[in-house]
Amino acid sequence: MQAKSGDCEGLPTVIMEAAAFSLPVIGTFHAGIPEAIIDGTTGYLVEERDPVSLAHRILHLIESEKLQQTMGAAGRELIEREFNLSVQTAKLEKMYEAFL
Repeated sequence: MQAKSGDCEGLPTVIMEAAAFSLPVIGTFHAGIPEAIIDGTTGYLVEERDPVSLAHRILHLIESEKLQQTMGAAGRELIEREFNLSVQTAKLEKMYEAFL
């Protein structure tokens, strides 16, 4: 959610931490959150200020242990692949090299 000042968090660390622990995550279509949650694959994305959709998604996960495991495993894989420090550092170094 965006503050009245316009400030907002890019990608909350707690989302990446939860996914790294193989937990499915529910978040909103806000800032960098969709980078770490693939809707329907690693968790769910809902619109901001939509408590009904949020409740439906929570209940859907509660009712299916298999879905929790599947989404959790997919989230873990996404974090390992896309948010890996070595991989990200190599990408950054390539960007620097391109500028030099």
